[in-house]
Amino acid sequence: LILIAQSAYAVRVIGYTLVNKAWLILALEPLHGVTYACVKTAQVHFTATTISRPGLESTAQGLTTVMSALGTIAGQWLGGWIMQEYGPSILYRGAGLIVFTSSLVFVASHVCSSSPAATNRRA
Repeated sequence: LILIAQSAYAVRVIGYTLVNKAWLILALEPLHGVTYACVKTAQVHFTATTISRPGLESTAQGLTTVMSALGTIAGQWLGGWIMQEYGPSILYRGAGLIVFTSSLVFVASHVCSSSPAATNRRA
């Protein structure tokens, strides 16, 4: 789900900078729904199954939501500054590049952690 969300986000924000007619942005907007749904579903699943103790799932979800909100605030502040200083194309292309790069790191970490050598080290 994370890879689907990252791919949809990168295509959407880089696509914003490539369209030359405003109405074409509407063709990219369904990707926002894909991004949001996949991220939130993965966040809830990860929190409930990986980082919370039994009986504390709701508390963990609440803390995860608070951290997500703080990240949103920081991202909007930084994004506003970048847009003011460098313009929207740099902001959106940079965001797409960062998300695309993080998806490569995500895939590489999963490939390395599921390799036979990594599995043998854990045993």
